[in-house]
Amino acid sequence: EVTGIDQSQRRDKLDRMYRPAALDVPILIARDAPISTLDPNRFGSFNQVAPAAGFESASQSDIDKILSDILTAENGVTTPKVVEDARPAVALVTTRDAWVQVKSASGTVVFEKIMRAGEEYILPQTETAHVLRAGMSGSVYFAVNGELFGPAGTGASVAKNIELSVASLTQEYAPANFQQDQELARMVAQLQFSSFSPKQNDE
Repeated sequence: EVTGIDQSQRRDKLDRMYRPAALDVPILIARDAPISTLDPNRFGSFNQVAPAAGFESASQSDIDKILSDILTAENGVTTPKVVEDARPAVALVTTRDAWVQVKSASGTVVFEKIMRAGEEYILPQTETAHVLRAGMSGSVYFAVNGELFGPAGTGASVAKNIELSVASLTQEYAPANFQQDQELARMVAQLQFSSFSPKQNDE
């Protein structure tokens, strides 16, 4: 009786027949150059694609120049003016307790009180100038555009019908002299005012 070769045995014999012979010593192939000299942009799985014709890679200096040009162009753009310039601010400043009354051009009382030493009152901005009446006028000063003018009068006298406009105050009164009024000098040295700066009077 002839017995056929089992298929699994046949495959095993074929595998041994065609299996590569093992080497006693592995074969090593020398590199063409040190690995440090290889250019990853030319070899490997992630080599870079050449730029399209007419386009070159920009250096950092080129990028900085482009950004600078853009910023310069933006800064040079003239923004349309949509609001009027604010009118110059006018304020009352007292170095001693003084009664003051501020009326509108129509005669309406806008502000009236005894202002304390070192107090300031910023006038509301209107189309027409307000009018001042003040006691202790030698202690009442005017702050115009950050500069102090006055005083409104002398000593404890009453000052009347003072037009509180920028043009009138700067024409009728000289800049305040801190050396002549010791109370004013002391007050300015101790307090901080929002309506004027002593440095502006020194210029």
